[in-house]
This record gives sequence, structure tokens and C-alpha cells, in this order.
Amino acid sequence: MEHVLSVRLLLRLLSEDPALLASDVDREKAEALGSATWAAERGESGRMMALVLESNSPYRYSIISVPLADVANREKLVPQDWIPDPTNLSPQMREYLSPLIGGPQLSYEHL
Repeated sequence: MEHVLSVRLLLRLLSEDPALLASDVDREKAEALGSATWAAERGESGRMMALVLESNSPYRYSIISVPLADVANREKLVPQDWIPDPTNLSPQMREYLSPLIGGPQLSYEHL
């Protein structure tokens, strides 16, 4: 019974505050984007802030202002060969995901 209550409490907390699931990397980037108010301060509208990867090692990015028309209703796909099958990621995909996830990733031979 105690375990059921703990699970219910956890589910309720997560439903009320999804930020509990955010990683440190998510929080850092959200804070950086939130503090980049320079476009709005200049009176620009119809634009959004975007992260531009400068380097993976060491991980560095910059923040730019882009027209909404350039990014709205568009998706950026990773190359299909980065995910050869659902249980295997290519080295390129691991490199792409690494800074987004933060910290070391576990590796499994078989699930």
C-alpha cells in the first residue's frame, strides 16, 4: 500500500510540475534563451530565439534571433542512417545527442 501511495504522489507531482523531468541541460538552455531578451528590447517582433551549435567538443552554442517564418511549421530531421535500427544509434547520433542529454550515457549490448 505504501508503494502505491508513493507512485500516486510521484505521478501527481509530475503532472502538476513537468519541469521536474527537465535535465540540467534543459534548464541551462531555457535560462539562456529566457535571458536573451535583446531582440524584444529592440522592438523586434515576429522572431524567436534559436540555439546555434558552434562546437561539440568543447560544447559551445550561441543564441540568435530568427524570423518565425523561417522556422514555423518546419521540422529538422536527423539523417536516417544515424538510426540504423530502433535499438542501435550511430556514433554521429550519439555525438549529436550527447550535449542534449548531459553526462555519461549507459551502453547496453542487448535490451
